[in-house]
Amino acid sequence: MIKIYIDTGGTFTDCIATRPDGSTLRRKVLSSSAIRGNATVTDDPRTLTIHLEHDYCDHFFKGYRFLIQGNANRLYNIIASDRKKYALTLDSDIGIPTGETIQFEIQSPEEAPVFAIRMITNRTLHEKLPPLQLRLSTTKGTNALLERRG
Repeated sequence: MIKIYIDTGGTFTDCIATRPDGSTLRRKVLSSSAIRGNATVTDDPRTLTIHLEHDYCDHFFKGYRFLIQGNANRLYNIIASDRKKYALTLDSDIGIPTGETIQFEIQSPEEAPVFAIRMITNRTLHEKLPPLQLRLSTTKGTNALLERRG
């Protein structure tokens, strides 16, 4: 059984997993349930080649939201993701010329710890999570006490 340890802070949620074979995996997501990266616009104005630190299974990001950094007024829905091509397909044209590189945010509809677990286990939004042991801590509450806020 995979063992997962998560610490949710004010900015980041860190996730470390130990597999039954002893190997470890690490993922970091924003505590707002998002990840950031860069993408290049392809010939199809709805499809982007993404540049992320980690590899994910096919269709992993289907159902997530896509935000171009600096343009918080327009959210797109991710309708497909292709692992081999490192591509995302959005529900509409983003209106940016082919070949341009943009900064983006992929937003999960789930809480940050669940998003991190999905990333570690490569389970899409439509799949059940595998059996696992979970240890969850938060520095949000500790920081609020220490700073006498909240």
